[in-house]
Amino acid sequence: MKSLVVVKLIIALTGGTPHIESFSILQEEAGSESKVEATAEVEAKAEIDASSFVKSLETALSNSVSNATSGSESELPAWLMEGEDAEEKNGDHRFLVVTIPQTDVAACDEELKEKLPAEVHSFIDKNILRHIDADSVPFLTSDYIKREILSLNPDRTFTKTLVRPGGDMFQIYRQLTIPSSAVKRLVEYERSIVAGERSVEVGIGAAMLLGAVGTVSGFLGLLARREKSKGIA
Repeated sequence: MKSLVVVKLIIALTGGTPHIESFSILQEEAGSESKVEATAEVEAKAEIDASSFVKSLETALSNSVSNATSGSESELPAWLMEGEDAEEKNGDHRFLVVTIPQTDVAACDEELKEKLPAEVHSFIDKNILRHIDADSVPFLTSDYIKREILSLNPDRTFTKTLVRPGGDMFQIYRQLTIPSSAVKRLVEYERSIVAGERSVEVGIGAAMLLGAVGTVSGFLGLLARREKSKGIA
């Protein structure tokens, strides 16, 4: 007679540990001892095959992650590897503007164009101006930013490809430079504003002091006249 032995192979992918339940085979019934040996042999072979499959799967996943995270690192331009938020010896300031990962390069480009002026204002507030905001500087207009800042080093733009299981994504890196001439003009404007405010404060203080002195002098004069009138009487 033929008997049916059921052996199921289940691989726990998350734990990486295969285990055997049963799967179906047909074999000639040759006594209880031969059935046990046949079952053990089948289970051992299935476990070896499952273990090999899991190892192959782990290797493939590891290679995929490695390629996705570091595959394009060697392609990064030298200026991008220098770092960001740096002040050069000649007084220029440079920093990076980075878009969020998107599936479309055109969408990244649009995002970059929209955020560049705001990023310039933010950098100036954090690294150049100390007492006033960039929004209060009258000459720091959109045209000025385009002409004096965004027009510098236009070649320092890099599009990075991010390999993902669901498809490639893209990210744009743009290095901006605020030249020393613009930095100097911003600092001088800030100083003039601060100096003007201090002059106003000093003028108000002096006026208040003079007013107080005049009031005291008038009061003392009134007292002196009263004392003189009493002496005559």
